[in-house]
Amino acid sequence: MRRSSVYLLVAVVAAATGLMACQKDEEACAQARTTDTLEAWNRYAADFPQGSCKNYAASRIDELRDFADCEQARTTESVEAWRAYKTKWPNGRCMGSADKVINAHERDEDCDKARQTDSAEGWRRFLAKWPMGSCADYGRRQILNREHQGAYVLLGEAKRDGNASPQEFDQRFQVLQTQAQTCYDQALAGDPHLLGSMVITVSVDEKGNQVNLGVINRTGDGRLGDCVAEYAKKLVFPSSYEYTTVTYTLEFINNRTSHVLLEQADLSPGCRQEVARSLTLDHLNPLQRCYRDALVKTPGLEGSLTLDLAVAIDGTITPGKQVNSSVSNELILCCTAALGRVRLMNLSNQRLEHDGQSDPCPAQTVRLTLTFQPAAGR
Repeated sequence: MRRSSVYLLVAVVAAATGLMACQKDEEACAQARTTDTLEAWNRYAADFPQGSCKNYAASRIDELRDFADCEQARTTESVEAWRAYKTKWPNGRCMGSADKVINAHERDEDCDKARQTDSAEGWRRFLAKWPMGSCADYGRRQILNREHQGAYVLLGEAKRDGNASPQEFDQRFQVLQTQAQTCYDQALAGDPHLLGSMVITVSVDEKGNQVNLGVINRTGDGRLGDCVAEYAKKLVFPSSYEYTTVTYTLEFINNRTSHVLLEQADLSPGCRQEVARSLTLDHLNPLQRCYRDALVKTPGLEGSLTLDLAVAIDGTITPGKQVNSSVSNELILCCTAALGRVRLMNLSNQRLEHDGQSDPCPAQTVRLTLTFQPAAGR
């Protein structure tokens, strides 16, 4: 056989072998894509380290490992598991969930420390790091309580529509909060037991001009309402791209009189926190009446009540399991009946955001603690 014929035969065999290898590569890649499991892609990467799908295989292996570690952390739901996940996958798909769990744990630890020291400076350090959440609200109350000897104005949750900038409007209403404190101090001189809330709704045009102001006064003191309204009329707002309406609640807290404190336990991230935030001072008014009636029968009565509330999709509440209590059965029955008449936000309009997805909020269970404190000196 001529040498040229040998070369040709070798070339043909090599081409055929290469074609077969290429065909096997493509078949293995197609099979791995169909199965799309970590095991399938690991097998492909081992069999075809230089295969046509090597880059996709490497990327998909990382994604599937990320997913597996994420699911394991979700199953464990421990801080240690999420910290390990975050270290291994600093840009992982579940970083949002990891940060929520870790931050919640760190926030709770810092909250416990602030509660132990219970100083204004300690609470300011906590608020600088954790400005949101039920513990932050409690910290603000503690600071204001010290600064204003037990009677102070708290700025509640805000509702906005249009192209409203939260920071811009928050700054204006924080000014109004300070001005309302001046009104409240004056009103307390005439009624030391005054408390309640006001709902301020302001509509602003594109140039930042007020076009409508509404004040719902739930303190029972007309002069206090007029005083706050006069300050609210003078608020100057930023220009916007469109007509905007904002609503804020001012809570007038009075620890100088017998009162009920409401504290929600954030059982988990997501919709439960939104439900808990919708429980406002307005819902305390019937509870205050329950407590004052109980004090007539039992002067100096104090204690707490912790129970679970079942919140339906339409916002109706059904008081559920009583976790613990240190007050009378009569007061418990009155409070549970009052809570049963409360209607919160409609959950069907709320969304739960997680890992880049949005799901409707289901019915919720929120744990509520009511603390009953008599007036100082009673």
